Amino acid sequence: MRRLQIIRTLLDKSTYKKGELSEHLGVARNNFYLWRDGKTVPKQSTINKLAKLMGYQIIWRNEKNGTLKKILSENRSARKQNTIDLNYVIELQKQVIENLQDEVSSLKDEIRNLKNQRT
Repeated sequence: MRRLQIIRTLLDKSTYKKGELSEHLGVARNNFYLWRDGKTVPKQSTINKLAKLMGYQIIWRNEKNGTLKKILSENRSARKQNTIDLNYVIELQKQVIENLQDEVSSLKDEIRNLKNQRT
């Protein structure tokens, strides 16, 4: 399988959003569209990162050709669980931030009232 075929296959099988992939791989989102359309081909190292992220391994025969192999799904399900756990933590942190912002707003109002009472 050629590099372009491998990247297209991985992108077709991916359950990740483009933004998530972009973050994991450290590439701009528009690259995924360029790769899918065959306008550019990513580096082998980028393809390897994507494959690993999705639970695959690539056995490279040479610089341009390789074979895509599925590896144990344990890694992927563990990664998905970690993502779920992280999303939960992020939601909790958002709630804490909102509460702190409300508290800051209340304190600012209280300070404003105290200043008005002094004058």
